[in-house]
Amino acid sequence: MSASTFACVIPTHNRHHFLRESLSSVLEQTVRPEQIIVVSDIEDATAAEICAELAAAAGHRGVLFVHDPSAGSGASASRNRGASEATADFIGFLDDDDLWQPSLLDAVARALQENPVDLVAVNREIFSESESHEGPRIVEGLTSADVAAASLGTTGSNMIVSRRAFHEIGGFDSQLPVKNDTDFFFRYLLAGFAYTVVPSQLVRQRKHGLGQLTTKNERRAHGTELYIAKHREHLTRRDLRKLRLTIHRIRRASATTFRGRTFHLFGALANYTPADFIRERREWKMWHQADA
Repeated sequence: MSASTFACVIPTHNRHHFLRESLSSVLEQTVRPEQIIVVSDIEDATAAEICAELAAAAGHRGVLFVHDPSAGSGASASRNRGASEATADFIGFLDDDDLWQPSLLDAVARALQENPVDLVAVNREIFSESESHEGPRIVEGLTSADVAAASLGTTGSNMIVSRRAFHEIGGFDSQLPVKNDTDFFFRYLLAGFAYTVVPSQLVRQRKHGLGQLTTKNERRAHGTELYIAKHREHLTRRDLRKLRLTIHRIRRASATTFRGRTFHLFGALANYTPADFIRERREWKMWHQADA
């Protein structure tokens, strides 16, 4: 359907069962990626064995397992390390606990044929062992100002970006412990690149309790502060209020004293608006229905 070639980078960290499913979903694509690069930030012989086993079973010679301690730790560093190995025209990123539907790359190829841009965002569903629900939808026409404080639908598993644009904007920021996907898409649009959207929910984002970045802890709160510091000149008062609300809500949830919880409650209320209430209730329902 398109002259474009594809690579997929899967960062992994000691989640073998999820990795097996994630890698299988890429190997089962109806448009086969030229390369699949699995990157672990720790030594992981089992992950390497899984890659070799599934690649042999699928007859795919382009599966590469990489462990490079010098690349740094975390998903962003692993994504960047994997992207450095890619030679295909476009690079897709898939977290090791998420899945691609078999027709995802075919849909991306069709979208690029109709609109030759540098990034295709694919809509997603959120699922757990018992439920699945539509995830936050990304729409056409967003500007960098629209996504400065929130991703509005992009995540680490649903952006397929040209290798040229990826390297031009410097890849993912490995110094940010959270909001890496928001940061990437914001910088992509800020650099003047265009995107298009596959409306079908062809990415399956898994909800579970095994160390996901949505966990409310100090790492996430501090990471949000780092994000504010990095992009302060581009953030409006509304953006700052939204991000500060997030910080206070995280710290209130993780506070161990009544005084701490009270302080962050008032901090949250100082940055709260009716629009925030409506948005958060919608997002809460979207994420927590998967627990039902």
